[in-house]
Amino acid sequence: MRCATCGVGLRPGAAFCDSCGEPVRHQPPPPPSANSRARLAWSAGGVLVGLAVVAAGLFWLSGSEADDPALPTADAASVARVQSTLDSLPALEGATDLEQLRSLLGPPDAFTIFGDQSPDGSTARREEWFYYELYSVYEFVDGRLVANLPLDDPSDWHIFPRQYDPAMFQLGETWVQVAGRIPEPGSLTRFELEPEYDLPASYYVGNQLLLLFDEAGRLLYVEAIPLEPGEALTP
Repeated sequence: MRCATCGVGLRPGAAFCDSCGEPVRHQPPPPPSANSRARLAWSAGGVLVGLAVVAAGLFWLSGSEADDPALPTADAASVARVQSTLDSLPALEGATDLEQLRSLLGPPDAFTIFGDQSPDGSTARREEWFYYELYSVYEFVDGRLVANLPLDDPSDWHIFPRQYDPAMFQLGETWVQVAGRIPEPGSLTRFELEPEYDLPASYYVGNQLLLLFDEAGRLLYVEAIPLEPGEALTP
């Protein structure tokens, strides 16, 4: 993805262009569909879903319907092998897609969190979770998976902000509340958002973290940022 103003390549999930400072315009992901959970096919979650379908088909074919000579049959050994594989996989934990993905893969290598306002005025929590070893980014709205997109080769990104967890951040909280939950809050420096952005806001930046607060001091945006070796995060 490139900056629409200067054309320089953007970091995954970046809020501002590192070259010209223009804010990045996030394009909304495609609307969720009934089979959105199937988009986990590149993760362990997809393996669980796929094997469950295979197992269900094998058990169905090994039942009374298998007496029909027009249908293929599955022998007991095949069914047992699939069941053994299913039994060896970890159980999905949690009520939402986000919680289930976390139970399989753990916290992400990097992430962004921001509010997504609907036409009716309601605001949902949108999260982008980056897993570089899987070359995947997962997008969630209020815990529901809405997109699973590929990442470019992340070989140049070596330092991941794994000291942070998306669960540390609640949109609408104050700096004091956030600072009480994150490691080394004193390493972040506060700045006023530049006037050209025409948005009365302030932000804290440092130690691979960017936090944006509105005029009333409420958290609007979170970005945990991967860095190249020797690179410093500067405003």
